[in-house]
Amino acid sequence: MTYLLDTNVLIALAWPGHAFHERVQRWFVRNSAAGWATCPFTQAAFVQIVSNPAFSDRSATPLEAMESLAITLKHPHHQFWPDDLGFNEAVKVFRSRLVGHRQTSDAYLLGLALHRGGKLAVLDRGILTFLAPSSPQSKHVELISA
Repeated sequence: MTYLLDTNVLIALAWPGHAFHERVQRWFVRNSAAGWATCPFTQAAFVQIVSNPAFSDRSATPLEAMESLAITLKHPHHQFWPDDLGFNEAVKVFRSRLVGHRQTSDAYLLGLALHRGGKLAVLDRGILTFLAPSSPQSKHVELISA
């Protein structure tokens, strides 16, 4: 099953100074051969965050962030998933459980992973708050823990 990396996982994978870089690297070594994916949303968010001076005292320029991303995406098991799914369609299974604006990106990415038959790889449990207990969709979330 292919893993769609959420933005935080993608940043931690490619940014050695990230607090969870080593954790994500270990997970990636164990799981990347199964396939991993990015989409326009996660790629754009990567560039936006990594090039923001508030992100790090060693933040990149947008061009440097794009170059770093391009190197990461050359991995042989990377897949590009186009954003070919509207937001409402992506979140229809769990939209009644969305209660806050911070859940919308996670909800969309999980919906895209479900649409593609993959799993969404995340670093935090926040995504589980809008999934019903014992929901079949929870099997499509990979929590990268220590």
